Amino acid sequence: MPPVPAATAVTARAVCIGLFMGILINLFMLYNDYYLYNTPFIFSQLPVAGMAVLMVLMLVNGAARRFRGKGWLAPGEMLLIWAMIGVAGGIGSTGFGRAITGFAASPAYLTTPSNDYAKFLLTRLPDWMVISKDPDSTAVKWYFEGLPRDKTIPWRVWIIPMAAWGTLALGLFAVMFAFAALFYRRWTEQERLTFPIIYLPLEMTREPEPGRILNGFLRNPVVWIGAFLPVFAHAVNGLKPYLPGIPVIPLRWWIGGLFADRPWSEFQLGDAGIFFSIIGLSFLMTTDISFSLWFFYFLYRLSFVGVAVLGAGAQGGFFGNWNNNLIHFEASGAALAMAAFLVWSIRGTLRTWAIRAMRGEAGEPGDLLSPRIALVLLAAGFTAAVGWTMLAGAQWWAALAGMILFVSVLIVLTRLVLEAGLLIIGTEAIAYEFLTGLVPASWLSNGTVTSFAQLRGALMSDLREILMPYVMNGARAIELARSNARRMMAVFAATAVLALFVTTYARIATCYKYGAIHGDTAYNLGWNSWLHYDATNFQKSPPGYPFITIGGAKLLPVAATHAVTGAGLTGAMIFLRARFSWWPLNPIGFIVCGSWALSVTWFPIFLGWLAKAGVMNFGGATAYRRTLPFFLGLVLGESIIATIWALVAFLTGVPGVSMLPS
Repeated sequence: MPPVPAATAVTARAVCIGLFMGILINLFMLYNDYYLYNTPFIFSQLPVAGMAVLMVLMLVNGAARRFRGKGWLAPGEMLLIWAMIGVAGGIGSTGFGRAITGFAASPAYLTTPSNDYAKFLLTRLPDWMVISKDPDSTAVKWYFEGLPRDKTIPWRVWIIPMAAWGTLALGLFAVMFAFAALFYRRWTEQERLTFPIIYLPLEMTREPEPGRILNGFLRNPVVWIGAFLPVFAHAVNGLKPYLPGIPVIPLRWWIGGLFADRPWSEFQLGDAGIFFSIIGLSFLMTTDISFSLWFFYFLYRLSFVGVAVLGAGAQGGFFGNWNNNLIHFEASGAALAMAAFLVWSIRGTLRTWAIRAMRGEAGEPGDLLSPRIALVLLAAGFTAAVGWTMLAGAQWWAALAGMILFVSVLIVLTRLVLEAGLLIIGTEAIAYEFLTGLVPASWLSNGTVTSFAQLRGALMSDLREILMPYVMNGARAIELARSNARRMMAVFAATAVLALFVTTYARIATCYKYGAIHGDTAYNLGWNSWLHYDATNFQKSPPGYPFITIGGAKLLPVAATHAVTGAGLTGAMIFLRARFSWWPLNPIGFIVCGSWALSVTWFPIFLGWLAKAGVMNFGGATAYRRTLPFFLGLVLGESIIATIWALVAFLTGVPGVSMLPS
């Protein structure tokens, strides 16, 4: 008998549901996240909104099996909807929408006669990047303070700036789609990355045995024992806004001040929080990854103790300005080295695809895109991003270097998500700090400084919800569900374009309705104020260019030395991992060690590593398989209770409780 063809995931009903939910989530995201202070709809690489919709679809499918004898949606269809929500929601948040409108309006709003923004900032920015350069503009004032009752939103002033920023976003999306296609088969078939984030959606959507409404995973009592812990803890804590006298179950502790005296007072670990989803997914990580993440964070914090012991921090040189040099320049060098290695690893694919593209040949069955489309997207998207940055005022070499670093970071963070399943990602390898410290200030034009300050705040600083991991996780999940998904990349692309329009409309409309200063102040005022001040101050008082000196002789520039050190250490770890199977450290931990994301997730990652190491050492693979449903239950339970409290907050208008780091 011929083989039964795989069911297609890309059906009209699945696409329509995915687009509808993506639109709905983007319309209400700002209100939910920053006016009601609920658990954010997206915020991570396993969005609560996506899990909530998946759970509803599971209930619908269960009812259909009960009354019709078969499910309404196939597993591949449900996974496509889940993936589309991630793509759309990520763009609606830090993947594009969260900061763009604030940075298009804030330069004029924050300008005063005393801060010199008018001279050093507004005159450097092109007109098409902001909605107005007039500090007295009503369009700007109403955006931040709320629209008067008898006025309407001045949409016209937003058309050109949003079209400009949207063009940059499309260029970067094209680059990410291209790299997703180029890396996909290497990472899935040859390196066999684990894709931990898709484990739970795959288990939830598996077809049940004949005659059963729920599959074996959802009938497993171990899953629901794990789910009970976050449900109980957050159910109690979520009652606090309604019953102020109820005791709270503590889930976060500040341990920054463990030691009072120097040098150990420099050992600031910060937050130690119980985030059930992160613990659950950390159990899925390979132990070398989870160990490297918390170990490098400890080593990063311990390095401040070492600098204090040496008494070298205040003396300049290699140890001067230690924090910035470590998290910006060493991390940037490390990211560039790691990305270079990853691109080098697919050199055969690039060569083969270039030949096929020139011949017009189609790709192989496992390819996400045809070679010609992938390479055209890569070349056109990167050229557009560099050209856009030059039009914004940056020098050509700075635009090129900044975009190379940014794309390198996107590749490395995507690898981190797919290999480690880290929910919240980030790094301090950012083009603005890298460029303004790597070369003397005199090398940089004023336009370069102001354009990269805007880019830093609008797109380059918070990378929790970048597009590329959502696309690759979605593709892998659909493939493992044994669905034919050759058209899914076109669906993801259409979802991304629609999300650009919807999130732009939703952000502008919500801010005019409630006032931007009353919600998400970090990306409407906080970062904006700091970056505008920093760019202005850089031009007014250009910083010096420190060197490592011996006997008064200038030997090496400090920032460049740190960048080379970061690249060298990363290269050494890559070599050691390839040469020695026992080598325990993954360089990804080094790249993200100074990020905010790791500072708030190191403790649950440590707990997940400790649990897995204990299970594997004392019980082996059999114990791991038996224990895994408990840890997946932690993730499922937190998604369930987060959904419940979000619905309650929407109905009551009472600010809810956030269950992820904030």
